[in-house]
Amino acid sequence: MNSIPESNKLASTLQRALPALKFLAVCMLILLLGIPTMIVGFLSSDRQSSARQAASEISSQWGGGRQILSGPYLIVPYNKITTTEKTEWRKDCKGNAEKCEVRIKDRSSSRQYLSIAPDVLNGATSLKTEKRYRGIYEVPVYTAETRIEGQFEPKNLSKILQREDEVLWSEAFLSILVSDRRTFRNKVELLWNGRGLSAEPGPVDRRETFAENVSGIHVPSLPIDPAKKNAFKFDLTMQGALKFGVIPNGRQVAWEIKSDWPDPSFSGLFLPSSRDISTTGFKAHWQLPQIARQQPTVSKSGKIDALVRFAGPSGTANYHRMSFAGGAGGGEFNVGLFTPVDLYSQVDRALKYAMLFIGFVMISLYLIELVGRDQAVHIVQYLFVGIANVVSYLLLLSFSEQVGFDLAYVISALATIVLIGGYCSVILRERRRAAIVVVVLVAVYVLLWALLNLADYALVVGSLMVFAAVSITMYATRKVNWYNPKESEFSAKA
Repeated sequence: MNSIPESNKLASTLQRALPALKFLAVCMLILLLGIPTMIVGFLSSDRQSSARQAASEISSQWGGGRQILSGPYLIVPYNKITTTEKTEWRKDCKGNAEKCEVRIKDRSSSRQYLSIAPDVLNGATSLKTEKRYRGIYEVPVYTAETRIEGQFEPKNLSKILQREDEVLWSEAFLSILVSDRRTFRNKVELLWNGRGLSAEPGPVDRRETFAENVSGIHVPSLPIDPAKKNAFKFDLTMQGALKFGVIPNGRQVAWEIKSDWPDPSFSGLFLPSSRDISTTGFKAHWQLPQIARQQPTVSKSGKIDALVRFAGPSGTANYHRMSFAGGAGGGEFNVGLFTPVDLYSQVDRALKYAMLFIGFVMISLYLIELVGRDQAVHIVQYLFVGIANVVSYLLLLSFSEQVGFDLAYVISALATIVLIGGYCSVILRERRRAAIVVVVLVAVYVLLWALLNLADYALVVGSLMVFAAVSITMYATRKVNWYNPKESEFSAKA
């Protein structure tokens, strides 16, 4: 009896194991394609960084960027009188202690400050927007026209001051704080009890200083009548970009912001009590009672910066030198010029599903080859198909910057489908099987588009897609004899 040579046995074993080995090689190739996919992701992050830098440069040149308006604050200096008593012994005095002891009162004063909030504060801001460009990048900027009016009614200060304290009403001033001094675009005139007064640069008088680098304006020498209500009104024209915030100072605050920007983003401690948003713009209204804001009517301190809330150099809000709760948004309420479609975030989301969809296409091609068995597909040809899928994401990124994400997606999808479909019609040598690959590609890009637009249900849809892909693969290979694919049932029927 003739024995089968060992070389023939080894060759026969390798041939039977070849389909399984090739399947593992395709899976390994899918994983390796994650490397160029990551490179495309790094490129997207770099382009996004460039876009942010361009936005920062434009914002900086257009009024300093995000603007926070804080105030108005009525700052009233006063001399705090401190009286101390001490006992001294008369010189050359002889006798009992009562005749020789002398009681002396020592009187000293120190400069302190009061911050009095308006009883009523009404504000109305109109944001007129436009787009500024730096190369291919665009940034929404605005011109904010704000009217602020209200009433100061100095209360009886006996509860907060001592009888000896001397209030310096003649040195009182009104202060308005902003994030950046470059924001102002008009000369500010304050109408105080019907009398016009001009504002001066800086949030305080030159004789006073802030511990922080704070910008703003102030109106000195206010003709205050502490016995009655003092009405005020003034207009501000400011420039900024991306976001506008307000830290209002008042017992009862009503503020309205309207704009021609159709996509506002509201943030801060308080959301608008009412809003009206349309394709032509928005209008929002805030109603903030004192009980909700827990703000005292009158505060006192030895330093002015302990009496005000302001937007610091880092863009965060500070209160009494501590982190203010509205710091994340900048003010107690803010409006951002939201861009609904951030193409870089859309591209990044698409890249998260890249390995999944590349795997769909590669495994589909392998199943077609396995079932057909007429024409073998080389592992290098699998590599070309995978690279074509990766390049589609590069096309998506580059075209998105020029024509927008939606049109770029259509262009990259059609280009990839045509390229891979034509290539498969040659390597598979049968149009019917190449058509199957095209159908798979179309389904992949349609499903990816659905995932990108179903943010809340993306995980559910993605999970169902993976489950369906695994189920189809298991069903298609249920009758495969992995030891000898030529003896599989579907091969005999083919």
